[in-house]
Amino acid sequence: MPQVLNNAPHHKRQQYRGDEELFSNRESKHQTFFLFAPHHTWADAGAQRLMNDSPERFGPGWLPMVFASACGLLIPLISLATTDKPVNEEEEFVADMNAAQLAQAQAQESTSAAGVERVRRIYADLITKYPQNADPRAAFGDFLSSLGRYDEARQQWREALKIDPDRADIYAADSSIALRTGDTVEATRLMERAVEKEPKDASYHFGLAHLYFLFRHDLVPTRKTTEMAMFASALHHFQKAAELAPDNADYARTYAETFYSVPGADWHAALAAWQKVLPLTNEPSFVHAQMARVSLRLKDKSAARHHLAQVTDPRFATLKKTLQRQLDAL
Repeated sequence: MPQVLNNAPHHKRQQYRGDEELFSNRESKHQTFFLFAPHHTWADAGAQRLMNDSPERFGPGWLPMVFASACGLLIPLISLATTDKPVNEEEEFVADMNAAQLAQAQAQESTSAAGVERVRRIYADLITKYPQNADPRAAFGDFLSSLGRYDEARQQWREALKIDPDRADIYAADSSIALRTGDTVEATRLMERAVEKEPKDASYHFGLAHLYFLFRHDLVPTRKTTEMAMFASALHHFQKAAELAPDNADYARTYAETFYSVPGADWHAALAAWQKVLPLTNEPSFVHAQMARVSLRLKDKSAARHHLAQVTDPRFATLKKTLQRQLDAL
């Protein structure tokens, strides 16, 4: 299911928005994370086993959605409840959009042809009633994309962008469709536009970072750049996402873990990244194990020994033994 737009009136909208032994399936893990958990639940149990010797840490109860996650980027719909009679044009518009959203939710639940047709008529009326407002077209495009009618959805979004070319959410949603249809280069271009339009939205940086990381081999020839440059761009945007949402543990952890995949990584920066994960996690033993690994990369035996002593969770016993052997051999 593609990216869901935030269909609140746009002017009212708020932004919701280690080494190979330990991370041997790193790229596969990135792909699972990016394509199916844009709101950043670590769901790939196979990769988790490789990473932390604890296959049951995360359950599969996340909502699969293309980013397309990241970029993704699932944004809650506005409240459908309206109790006050509209008293001005703005309130009337909000009431109309709420009614459309309610009809859309009912149609998606029932999946009846009559319900779908009703929603089509509602949005057609809203587009006629508010020709200079991009929200009805954006919302209609969202509805069409939820039905898999991607060409029609994109046509609505193109029309919406003619009215309001700064709609980052439309670029992000369109990116998810491009990715679903296999056009990774276009998906990246669209997500770059989303970041350009809303540079303070962490989720867009997060999604763009995944695109750079996962599809760097597609992007290198089209961008006339190098794989190292794509790695650097991915790392930059993972860092930016973590900085913009400092309380988001998944953003912080993804940034920290990405260092393991970057050739010639800056291990001092990696250590600092893991230090920021520590106060956000409910599994300090895992984070201390990663800090021990990075300390070993820095040949800091004292720090590695200190962090290993903090690994007390029995679920990470095998991981701790592996790191202890490396420390003894250093």
